[in-house]
Amino acid sequence: MANSQQCSIGIKLGSECHLATYTSLLGIEPFEDIPEYEREILMWRTGLSIINVKPTTCLHHKHVYLKRYATKLTQCCNPFNTHNKVIKESVRVISAAVAKEFDLIPGYKLCTECRKILHLRKQEHESDSCKNQDNDFNGIHISKENFNLSINTFGCSPLKLVAYKDRVSYAKERLTRSILQPKRK
Repeated sequence: MANSQQCSIGIKLGSECHLATYTSLLGIEPFEDIPEYEREILMWRTGLSIINVKPTTCLHHKHVYLKRYATKLTQCCNPFNTHNKVIKESVRVISAAVAKEFDLIPGYKLCTECRKILHLRKQEHESDSCKNQDNDFNGIHISKENFNLSINTFGCSPLKLVAYKDRVSYAKERLTRSILQPKRK
């Protein structure tokens, strides 16, 4: 459609506005009318900044960057440059929370290896922050007996561990083994 008015996203990315590919509706919507969460996602995915006096988006770009964005991407975004080739298997969409924490773009996809690296980095960050905090409570080093004594004061039952051979699952496993194995003569 030859509409003379372009949205801020179309101007920044140099793409056509008001296409009827994904939506039949035409029009321009100011960023103020878009919910905060969607506005943040649009800005991350397009690289648009609030420096614009009145940023706008056409309904085509809004649909493309909010609803269809993740479906168009089919490979790992490789944020750590670890892959030598394109990875398309076992990719999952990056959530907004993870994107904020690790400075990634929500909607991009990560493979299993990149997710493991992110998880390790998150654990390192959490362990560093725990070391930096001064806590008088050292919950790991409380013995089982001390814990049981303190919990009894509240009227609760003490912590009780069940041996593996005393568990119901062990008995069921032994029973099925004895039934399925042929009897020896």
